[in-house]
Amino acid sequence: MTHCKVKGIRLTIILVSILSTKFSTAQKILWLENRHIAKRIKYVVGDHMSFVTKSGLYFNDLLVRINDSSLQLNKETVLIEDIDYVFKTQRGATWRSMSNVAAQAGLLFFSVDAFNRTINQEYPIIRNGNLVVTSSFLISSALFYKLGTRRYRLNKKWRLRVIDISI
Repeated sequence: MTHCKVKGIRLTIILVSILSTKFSTAQKILWLENRHIAKRIKYVVGDHMSFVTKSGLYFNDLLVRINDSSLQLNKETVLIEDIDYVFKTQRGATWRSMSNVAAQAGLLFFSVDAFNRTINQEYPIIRNGNLVVTSSFLISSALFYKLGTRRYRLNKKWRLRVIDISI
């Protein structure tokens, strides 16, 4: 290759790299981190986030934008310093699905048995044993849901940090 072609290729590569970084947007990551041990939970744009503010408002929505001092959800913008509790629901998908299955099984069992006893004209329509089985399904559903959700209070131990990842 001649010297001019090499120079032209270098110039093209430099120009393309400058233009690609010029129009790229900075990505920010929200970290829920423990200051004492190396434990971090990462949130990026598009993640589902649940938290409670210091005024007691509960938010459960998609993370649309992460700013330096605020979070923009689908419907509202919340300052990071106003957040009191963050609920970690990312790891609990299996527990939450088990919770849904247990609740549906309990209600299905109750309604099918009551409907069957009504058709057969058996009285009482609702037996005490069925109430025990249905309530045990519903209690296990609540327990599974609780196991799938963990609450982190923002204090000296846990904090939210915005990390800017720019090129």
